[in-house]
Amino acid sequence: MDHNRHVLALYETAQKQNKLDEMLNSIESFNHVLTIEFIDYLDSPLVDIEQKRSLVNTFNFDSITEAWLIMIIKQRQVHEFNTFHQIFTRFIRALNKEVHVDVFVANAISEVSQSNIKQALTSFFDTNDITMHIHIDETLIGGMKITHQGISLDQTILTMLDELQTVI
Repeated sequence: MDHNRHVLALYETAQKQNKLDEMLNSIESFNHVLTIEFIDYLDSPLVDIEQKRSLVNTFNFDSITEAWLIMIIKQRQVHEFNTFHQIFTRFIRALNKEVHVDVFVANAISEVSQSNIKQALTSFFDTNDITMHIHIDETLIGGMKITHQGISLDQTILTMLDELQTVI
């Protein structure tokens, strides 16, 4: 499945039909109910397509999402939904200039420090819509690690010690 093509097609179709919010809600709803067993059921060649279609109809998704889901069910590619959802979420966040970062620290940080970090990230990402998820990692000695979409800036003391040991 070409996830980027699917994301773009769904987005453009929903935007043209003025159903973007409905489609976004349907995609999120489907993501919340999806389990391994449900994926196996929808991808199974042993289950009649009409049974699968009836099941999807019970969710009352918007027509765009429902048609797309039926298509990936027919192609037995529901197992690809999690990857699609990640790409879809990144696409929507990029359009809205939303940035979500994870911040890993050894100890809780003050509101002032959080505000300073957010201000630095705001200028770096050129957006005012930054969401920080603070994680306390007791394995760290000190410092901070910031991750965004799989890219990390690791300025933890533990990493610096590891780098120092490599040099020595």
